Amino acid sequence: MKNRIIKIKVYDYERKQIIPICEIGSSHNTDFLTLVCQIPERFQVIEFAGFYAKDERPCYEGDIINFGGYNLAIVFQKGEFVGKFKEEIEDENIPGFIIRHEAHNFEVVGNVFENLDLVSSTSILPKKT
Repeated sequence: MKNRIIKIKVYDYERKQIIPICEIGSSHNTDFLTLVCQIPERFQVIEFAGFYAKDERPCYEGDIINFGGYNLAIVFQKGEFVGKFKEEIEDENIPGFIIRHEAHNFEVVGNVFENLDLVSSTSILPKKT
């Protein structure tokens, strides 16, 4: 298993802001890591997705990225981070767009907690004829 830095933020629903809480890195080859935290309900945990935007900004779950002209929300689904349209965010049965870690050709334009209206709707997609 390739080691990566694990960065975690939380969204504070009461204060309406994102707060970094920890960064975990390892120089040892481990197959798993257990982190036990008790987080009050007013917080939403947001994990680093393991890749960066074209400006080298780290991307997190819940970020909104402009990718190929569409604004997609980064969602953790079925073991990987994917980009999804607004109507698809809550539905795990709809596969998202796989975001390649080496593809840095997108930018972060917001996050779903503060800017959900920025996420593109599937209604903007070209209709099949």
